[in-house]
Formats: sequence, C-alpha cells, structure tokens
Amino acid sequence: FKDPMTLKIAFEGKENRLRFASSRPAGISASGLSLVGIEVEAADDVKRTRNLVMRRAMPDDDAKDFAPLDKAERTVLYEGVDGVVFEYFGSENDFTDPKWERTWDYAGRVPQLIRIRIRTADGGSLPEMVMRLMLGEEAGCLESAFQRVCRPRRST
Repeated sequence: FKDPMTLKIAFEGKENRLRFASSRPAGISASGLSLVGIEVEAADDVKRTRNLVMRRAMPDDDAKDFAPLDKAERTVLYEGVDGVVFEYFGSENDFTDPKWERTWDYAGRVPQLIRIRIRTADGGSLPEMVMRLMLGEEAGCLESAFQRVCRPRRST
C-alpha cells in the first residue's frame, strides 16, 4: 500500500482469511493490480451451507487497505466447507529463523510459504496444500535514497 513513510506490503494473513495484491487484473476489461481475498462465507441458500470464496477488486490510487473487497462479487472456489485454516512460514526479519505461524503480522514482509487446510461440511478434509509465493523483484525492495535505486531484500 502506498505510504511514503513506511514499507507496508499489501498482504494480510489471518488464520481464517487471506488477502493480497495480485498482478492479475480484477476483470477482463481492467488492467493493473487487483486485490484478492479468500475466506469461508455463508452460501445464499436455505441449507445454511458455507463455501470457500474468492473476491477480487480493483484498488483505487489511494488504497490503504482491503476495503474494496467488501463490495466485490464473490466466486465460489469450493462448496460445502466447514472451515479453512491458513498458516504462514517465514521470518520476522533477516536475522531470525523462519517458522510456521497462524497469522502474518509483519507488514514489510511476506511469508515464504502458505499452508491451507480445508475442512469439509461432512467432517472430512481436503488434502493439505502448501504454496510458495512468487513476487516481482520490485515488491519487497528497499529504495536507496542516495543511489536512487531499488535494492532487493536479502532472500533466505
């Protein structure tokens, strides 16, 4: 998110919700980045089922949070879900060892891996998924005011 005083990457990792910025546009006629949210929501039916859904929205130029996702149209990724658990593998800084965490609270960094566990409504579960994040070079760079260049963060 754009804040000249702090480095804050558009990524929010909670135990039951994942939100991030994607280079894939929010729509066919749109271009640029989009905001993406994935979480379990109640379905629009009388059975009171819950589904794993994704919302995708265009941020405005002054976006400082994920508020545009609240009004975005949802896409059902998986029907009949009891719950989802996201976990994040990474480190707080370049000097600590990475570990798995239930929430990601480091605004200037993104995790190296994300693990997703989905519980189905019938009491079962889907196979656990682990994904590695792929970022563009400029996503986590530190700008050098003296040299006017973007220096990438040290990778682990």
